[in-house]
Amino acid sequence: MKNGSSTPLFKSVTFSLLLLFLLGLFYLMARPFLVSLLLAMVAAGTGRWLYHFFYRITGKRSSLSSLAALVTLVGGFLVPLGAAFVMLFSEGLRFFQTLPAAFPTWVSGIEGIIARIGRRFPQVGQKLSSSLQDFLPKAVEQTAQWALQLLNSGSQEVASLLLQLLVFFFALYYFFIDWDEILLWIDGISPLDRRHNIRLYREFLSMARAILRSTLVVGAIQGILGGLLFALMGVSSPIFWGFVMFIFSVLPLVGTGLVWAPVGIVKLLSGSPLQGIFILLFGALVLGNVDNLLRPKLVGKDTALHPLIVFISSLGGIGLFGFSGFLLGPLLAALLGSLLETYRKEMKPRWLGLKE
Repeated sequence: MKNGSSTPLFKSVTFSLLLLFLLGLFYLMARPFLVSLLLAMVAAGTGRWLYHFFYRITGKRSSLSSLAALVTLVGGFLVPLGAAFVMLFSEGLRFFQTLPAAFPTWVSGIEGIIARIGRRFPQVGQKLSSSLQDFLPKAVEQTAQWALQLLNSGSQEVASLLLQLLVFFFALYYFFIDWDEILLWIDGISPLDRRHNIRLYREFLSMARAILRSTLVVGAIQGILGGLLFALMGVSSPIFWGFVMFIFSVLPLVGTGLVWAPVGIVKLLSGSPLQGIFILLFGALVLGNVDNLLRPKLVGKDTALHPLIVFISSLGGIGLFGFSGFLLGPLLAALLGSLLETYRKEMKPRWLGLKE
């Protein structure tokens, strides 16, 4: 075949196949770090204000500004978070290790509660007692074994977590510096018009800010208050239960009530009525209203995802990406939401001839 005699179709097919092949290879190489890269990109977009703050202070030195922003994030966020996770891990391990020894005490307490119920309702008490003898020992033993396996496997993943954090901060450093160039590059390869890309970017950042503020901040406040409540009321492992309340805060309607309500009832029926009443009142009046009081102020004018979407995407994200999916799932839902909003407000009216 002579030079220049290849057809445009042959050139296009060859280029497309080569591009797909290289994209597949690059995906296989980057797949272990995709979650860290995506979270770094979201952090760079939502935390752009911190980079600009140091950019003005350092006389527009981009490298120094990005480094200062990273040091601020590490010192103000990662170090306290790491210390909290170390305390959480040690307390959770201690809790589940002492669970078999505490099992007889728990059973006797539950049996006392059932005996009280049985004095008023004999048939109900008899059924509960037989069910307790059949179910509770196996359930507690299996739960303890599962939790210990989970904690042990978590300790073995420390090296992987450190590597992911290294990739996250390394990527975040360059995302801070090259953010404008990255947006221009994405705009250049995007099949959408520039105005659609701009709206998509703004919608996504608005939803991402709303998710980070409402999910993380509200959940952290509920977890801290719940942990302090349990510590003051003499509940064992308050840090562990505070973390559980942080995770459960994403659940609509019930949320942290799945933790503090059973604990309050057990305290109420097991000889500590004042502590039980205080836990139930504090949970209902304070923990139950933190979300209603703070979420509207934290979200502000940003576009918030529906609580049901946050709930489904958080659970699905954990199943797909691991624990980081607790945050990554709602962020991907926000990206989908921003695409749909861009289509609804910009593309659909234009395609239907309703907008010039």
